[in-house]
Amino acid sequence: MPIAYIRGRPIKYEVKRHRGNRIFIEVRPDGLLLRLPEGLDKEPEEVIRELEAEILRRLSSFEDLERLAELHAKDLEHRLLLLGRFVDLRMTICPKRQVRVGHNGVEVMAPSEEEAYGLLRERLKAMLKERASSLIEEFSAKLGVKPRGLRVMVRKRAWASLTGKNIITIALKTLALPPEHIRYVVAHEVAHLVRRSHDRIARALTKALVGLDIRPEELAKYEFLIRRCVAWEEILRTRK
Repeated sequence: MPIAYIRGRPIKYEVKRHRGNRIFIEVRPDGLLLRLPEGLDKEPEEVIRELEAEILRRLSSFEDLERLAELHAKDLEHRLLLLGRFVDLRMTICPKRQVRVGHNGVEVMAPSEEEAYGLLRERLKAMLKERASSLIEEFSAKLGVKPRGLRVMVRKRAWASLTGKNIITIALKTLALPPEHIRYVVAHEVAHLVRRSHDRIARALTKALVGLDIRPEELAKYEFLIRRCVAWEEILRTRK
């Protein structure tokens, strides 16, 4: 990988081109990924120099997340991030098929580990659908609008989205978030029933529904932990 220098700091980077007109920066453990427009008449080093303040900010945030992952290393390896906290995850390989979710942990019994994660996935999906349905009813009553449906799916990127047919799709990983963050994610999509764009009006509607404004950096923290959590990696890999 080529190396650029920002204020004397060597930074490896990779460049990919796309057909759009925006510049995207992604910080990875091994360096930067720059997604540049195909028609951009600038060298990557020039782009990096122009955006050095933003790149340094993102690098600093990434390093903070790495330290957070080190702090929770054992939890990420052996426990499950659920509703904003780590809980015990116990799996028993036996002829029974059962999932028990309690305040202090989750117990799964199944004939194989693969089936255990499949059962866990379906249980978590049902839990999230029940919680999200209740929130949609609450927020829809306040705004006087209602989606045509709700789907819970395995998605590795967006937390949730609203289709052109007014169906809310929410990512299963959202159940790892604290309850107030889940409220925010659902409220955000209900607000889009009134205002499709991501402007100040849409943000004000979301804030009015939940009474707080959750910053993208806060959601990014949980996104990072989910990606590092062994249990979530297995859950999101199971697609049956």
